[in-house]
Amino acid sequence: MLIVFYPLRATLLFLLSGHAAADTSAAWSDVLSVAEILLEGWLVVELAFRLTTESGARTRTWSGASIIIAALVGAGVTLTVAPSRVPVDRTQVFFWWAMLALGAAAVFLLPPQKRSTNLIQLCGGFAVFSLCQLMALAGRAHAFAERSRQEYVGWSYVPAVAYIFVVMCWLVFLRKEPLRERKSPGASA
Repeated sequence: MLIVFYPLRATLLFLLSGHAAADTSAAWSDVLSVAEILLEGWLVVELAFRLTTESGARTRTWSGASIIIAALVGAGVTLTVAPSRVPVDRTQVFFWWAMLALGAAAVFLLPPQKRSTNLIQLCGGFAVFSLCQLMALAGRAHAFAERSRQEYVGWSYVPAVAYIFVVMCWLVFLRKEPLRERKSPGASA
């Protein structure tokens, strides 16, 4: 579902921006923003559940607490630094930081014997996407401060391009994954 959502949303908003009335375009933007928040929240909960399940009893509490604390601190700093005139959704910023924390947790908090390649790739991909979202937010804030409409629009498309890149990387990695499984030590004997 998420593979289709971001490019579809970007396309729909692009088509509505020049052809629909301002109130219709704003209404669609609001509906799509709520859908994005719900999907990102579901994703953070699902990935956090998988990470804490795979982390084992000893690090389960540490993993969950680390993810929440990192997301709260990161979102707090981001919202403090962002100019107050720039429209920022606090929930989305929290989820972006949570996805970054999930990516770090997948690499650093999971014991090596419990690491799932697919889980690390999913968490890493969403961490990269979230980092691009935060960079785009900073770019839009700068463009807003400089009153550069063209720069603002350019930064608005960075997340869509980043998401397409992440999905392409996932497809490449998933395609290679069965080959790695077939070449396991038990299979060659």
